[in-house]
Amino acid sequence: YEKTIINSVVIFPGARDGFRRWSTRHFAKLIDLIFQKYSFNILILGSLSDQFLSSEIIQNSKNKSLISNLCGKTEIIEVLKLINNAQLLISNETVAIHMGAFSQTPTICISNGNHYGRFNPYPKKQFSHITTIYPSNFKKYNPNELIDKYRFGSKENINSIKPTEVFQIVKTMI
Repeated sequence: YEKTIINSVVIFPGARDGFRRWSTRHFAKLIDLIFQKYSFNILILGSLSDQFLSSEIIQNSKNKSLISNLCGKTEIIEVLKLINNAQLLISNETVAIHMGAFSQTPTICISNGNHYGRFNPYPKKQFSHITTIYPSNFKKYNPNELIDKYRFGSKENINSIKPTEVFQIVKTMI
């Protein structure tokens, strides 16, 4: 995918494990909230195997024609370029978050807290452009308790994170 796209928000809905994937309906609702307030090009990126996720997101969105499905249509260097040029990256906790960290693109990570403290959250001092949102019960614990509780995995329901919660963060990052 050669074309440079400006004024974009990148959505990366894939993750290896299903329990680490935010629902396609939630992504669609979030995209619709973004379109209500902003005029962005929405780009859905991922591998060829993420095509079904992208298709479900588009199918569930009220703004189908305004979303570009680029899953499986971009090489890794193109993915990096698109993330680097985006106004915002929104992703599950997967490789895209690391690309956002590298590129300095404002990044929202939607996470169920799996292996908390290993890759996420990124240290705020060096990575102030990354915000990670976890299920609401994470607020009951301090960071050390979270590491102890979720360091070896989490089965918390990522879909307990509501699109409106993520949209509140979007508004602070744009």
